Amino acid sequence: MKFWKLITFIPLILLAISVVFLFSNYMRTGEFIQRDIEFIGGKTITFQYTSIQNLQKIKSSLQDSTVKITPNFIIVESSVNANETYIIDIVTANAQVNGQPTIETIGPVLGAVFWQQAQMAIVVAFILMSIVVFILFRTFVPSMAVILSALTDIVVTVMIIDLLGFKLSLATLAGLLMLIGYSVDTDILLTTRLMKSHISEIPKRIKSAMKTGLMTQGTTIAAAIALYIVIDNAVVQQIAAVIMIGILIDILSTWLCNAGILRMYMERKERIK
Repeated sequence: MKFWKLITFIPLILLAISVVFLFSNYMRTGEFIQRDIEFIGGKTITFQYTSIQNLQKIKSSLQDSTVKITPNFIIVESSVNANETYIIDIVTANAQVNGQPTIETIGPVLGAVFWQQAQMAIVVAFILMSIVVFILFRTFVPSMAVILSALTDIVVTVMIIDLLGFKLSLATLAGLLMLIGYSVDTDILLTTRLMKSHISEIPKRIKSAMKTGLMTQGTTIAAAIALYIVIDNAVVQQIAAVIMIGILIDILSTWLCNAGILRMYMERKERIK
């Protein structure tokens, strides 16, 4: 491909834009991405419904709460001190509800503990992944290319889910942790094939790895789409959405950025010889 060196920088530009976006969020709100109730504390009231007579009335009456609608459930998220009886009365007066609602409460202290543990989980997972990559390849540039690709997947995905209105919850955190594993699969496949090839075989090896990698990425996206559509569960849908977005970003970071960096590295290595 004539312009392969130029397109190598497309994922890096996305990464730079994402870093600037998330940093501006932090400067404006004190957070890179808005946290959900699990990480700040609050109350979640879930109603199973048959029909909704006046959704606008529910939302206007609960302006201090977040109202989410799925095909089978009305989910109201509010502060830990919110009046449960008032919320239940408003929803039941404007929707046909089946049975009693489910109420879950997380205190601010417990939410803060969950948030600290979540940050630690992301950092430890990324460090362990980096160690495994360095042990596997034992070469700085290829290892850093894999790590850079994984970092791009995570950071750009966080920016996109924030733009889409997602909050950082236990579900989205689980999706991001899974994404760290998914994202390095194709990078390791690509790096392993290129490191064993002669300089003249690199374009052919990239195409071969791409065929295999895109097939695995495509099946993962298809499975995530099926989960999102078929299962009416907010937790599962959030995980599926994060994986879908992350794998789409991984297609760019692996086959444009990582492949380009490895190709430049192999060509430079050949010239030094």
